[in-house]
Amino acid sequence: MTSDPQVVQHILLDNSQNYRKSLMTRLLLEPPLGKHALFTSEGERWRLQRRLAAPAFSVKNVEGFAPLMIAEADRLLKKWDRISQKNRTINVLSEMSDVTLRIIMRAMFSRENDERFHTEIADVVRKFARVRIRMMDILGMPTWVPRISNLRLRSSRKLLDDAAGEIIFERRQSGEQKRDLLGLLMSAVDETTCSTLTVSQLKDEVRSYFIAGFETTATALTWVFYALHVHPEVEAKLHREIDTVLNGRMPELSDLENLPYCLQVVQETMRFYPVVPIISRQAISRDEINGTKIPENSVVEIDIQQIHRAPDLWDQPEAFLPQRFAPDNNTGRHRFAYLPFGGGPRICIGAKFSLQEAHLILVSVAQRWRLRAPDDYVAQPVGRIVLQPRDGLPVKLEYR
Repeated sequence: MTSDPQVVQHILLDNSQNYRKSLMTRLLLEPPLGKHALFTSEGERWRLQRRLAAPAFSVKNVEGFAPLMIAEADRLLKKWDRISQKNRTINVLSEMSDVTLRIIMRAMFSRENDERFHTEIADVVRKFARVRIRMMDILGMPTWVPRISNLRLRSSRKLLDDAAGEIIFERRQSGEQKRDLLGLLMSAVDETTCSTLTVSQLKDEVRSYFIAGFETTATALTWVFYALHVHPEVEAKLHREIDTVLNGRMPELSDLENLPYCLQVVQETMRFYPVVPIISRQAISRDEINGTKIPENSVVEIDIQQIHRAPDLWDQPEAFLPQRFAPDNNTGRHRFAYLPFGGGPRICIGAKFSLQEAHLILVSVAQRWRLRAPDDYVAQPVGRIVLQPRDGLPVKLEYR
């Protein structure tokens, strides 16, 4: 295990070709995603898929999704208007999961008014998110030994694959080209090999982006609202910035550059409560790092949580200080001292999408609501696929 940014740079960047995802990571990700998705593939196959997928997440394309992010945030606020009249407690993690899942569905398929489709796909994706490593796998039982969970997972995968396959077939038959994520992936051509993504690969990528594209951002936003609950002085400063810029209206993409403190709150939350606290890599062949021998097939754990709170890397690491990410304060830090999206060639392809989404949702919610947890509430982090509050953050809605 390491928490040294220089060692992390060696593993994730300088000698990244010698390190693959660990066995445990593969056991966790391959059942829902398959072995050949962008998040699970390795080597030349991964490099080709990354080149094909990268243009879909360019700054221009990500900014094109801002209107639907804003529309879904507005839909959430209207839902909360109805809930608040009944003085009900809401679960922030559940609410954030709902809005981020709707965003990724619309970004992927452009099916904005099909509630039945949204409901069916949401149910499937939530089942994927509940996948856990099974004891049978840890003990090395052959994959042909039946597992009830695998049967359920295959059924869910088939439903999502069938839905994606039907849309792909319809678009190819009609020649329709859309600027959603699926359309951008379907039209991608690799300049080196002239390759395109096959239908099977497209289905794999759809599954990957659904799973990675909603739960991580939803969890990060849940931690953001918990941080605002714990640090009222941060919340007050955030509200002042929002009120000055928006004056009660919904945000637009062009507003974000005038709302830097809100983004800094998101960034500091990702430092303080990293959604993925550990990255595992397995050495393909022998290596040596700073005199430590790394045997072939051994696993190296990168402790992101420890890196993000290391006193030699961060001033007052146990203090929640969003201003540390202000441009004037955000220089001189080791490039691998901050890893909310990983690092190196395999850094999260959807990082820009996630940050823009979190920024817009936070601003939209905070300009209208305070989320009030019980005074004595203390979140207990629980490691599932991502690091979440055990209870998902129960709150009461309070109009500002």
